[in-house]
Amino acid sequence: MNTVNASTGYSGFQLHLGRSPQIIPPIVPSTLPDDLADAGRTATSIINTLADDVANARDNLLLSKISQTHYASTA
Repeated sequence: MNTVNASTGYSGFQLHLGRSPQIIPPIVPSTLPDDLADAGRTATSIINTLADDVANARDNLLLSKISQTHYASTA
């Protein structure tokens, strides 16, 4: 289930559950010491990337369904 689908570019796990099977770093408070600030930015970046991937997967699935419907009705 971790194989990437050619039409969507995402794994079946990610498409089915809407999340990538990765460990997400713990959520950190908004004020951090300087040595932990980079970790907070990294965690925020990872979470934003996952949200973008989910939205992109939904768009790709919709496009795939529209394409399949178009070719099924013209055949």
